[in-house]
Amino acid sequence: MRERQSIARLRSAVLLAALLVAATPRLHASEAARTDFFALLDEAPLVVTAAVADRSENAAVGLVVYQLVVRQVLKGAAPAPKTAVVQDLVFPSDRPILEKGREWLMALEPLPSSSRYRSLPGDQAYFRIRDGRYGVRSEEATAAVLAYLRAAAAPPEKRRREHIDALIAALPSPVVGGDALRALAAEPNLARDLTEDQSRLLSSALSNAATPREERRALLALIREQRLATLLPAVRPLLAELTLAPFVRSVLASFGEAPRTGELRADLERADPAAWRAALEAAHSLPPAERLFFLTEVAKGGRDYELRAAAIGDLAGAGHPAVPALAALLRDPDGRISYRAAKALAAADGSEAVAVLSGTFADGTYDTQVAAVFALRDIGSNDAMRILRAVRAAPPDPRLEKVIDVALGANRHGH
Repeated sequence: MRERQSIARLRSAVLLAALLVAATPRLHASEAARTDFFALLDEAPLVVTAAVADRSENAAVGLVVYQLVVRQVLKGAAPAPKTAVVQDLVFPSDRPILEKGREWLMALEPLPSSSRYRSLPGDQAYFRIRDGRYGVRSEEATAAVLAYLRAAAAPPEKRRREHIDALIAALPSPVVGGDALRALAAEPNLARDLTEDQSRLLSSALSNAATPREERRALLALIREQRLATLLPAVRPLLAELTLAPFVRSVLASFGEAPRTGELRADLERADPAAWRAALEAAHSLPPAERLFFLTEVAKGGRDYELRAAAIGDLAGAGHPAVPALAALLRDPDGRISYRAAKALAAADGSEAVAVLSGTFADGTYDTQVAAVFALRDIGSNDAMRILRAVRAAPPDPRLEKVIDVALGANRHGH
């Protein structure tokens, strides 16, 4: 039971992370911020807005130096009049990140001591952007960031409320709105500390059709993960919006409102992988027998491999009752599916799973037998090891001897 709960929590966390990353504005279109920008603001000793007056590059050393004209100090002590930011170009794909002439909002930290920087002139102060390119945004985010930083300086009795107020106020920002969502998702005890006014503001953002779709999905994930039950009245009407309905069902399911399997099946037919992941998540609120039947149905006949593989992964968390379904999937003509089923049986563990896996050596395909070898290795019980040694002594396919040698040689448990 504890293992299944852990799997469920991990699955929920992955779904939330995926939605929040999708909602995070990007400095470059091809990549999402890897660290919450507001966390970087908390950590950075200096936060400024500044224009890039000049830029020089030392290709031999792999450095770009930006000469700054500081416009506003939002946090920390004002730097020296001559201030520069140094960017390291470590990988061949690295490129300068700040454009000359533009104004930027930057979370900065002092440049560390290193022989790498000994060629820099000593007549100015040098900094680097905290966490590389991820600590910079356009200056359009200044107002939202300033409110957030002011909250940190508020009296203790007001600080918590003003901190959450500032993050909620930042949600509409096209520059840091996604970062604010990530910060709210990381807030401890948000459900306890959220005020009535703050709940109304979040409900309004969720209900507003003008709020970008990905941000609304991420708000739904926030409600689910932070257990914001006060926002449920704003969640239920969104079942009428087709692009949000799968995510709404996932939220309601997490609060005990189980969906109908017909609705989940319709969600699984969508082309959006996030939608069917939400549907599989919602399925975990179904009664056990109904959930097992639903997941088995998807694993056997889902619209594509990724969906089927996800359902098999969920079956692995169902334990012993899922063994018959996984046993049937071992014979699937798609070798990738039979491999997934074997790995899921390893997670299910138990004597029944061992017996099913050992049966593949009598009538399974070579690919299925290879998957069974590694699944038995992962189970690692005395019975599993005994079967592998017996198969190696008289392999149904000569190639299995080498496969078993590799598997047992990589067995970390030393069986």
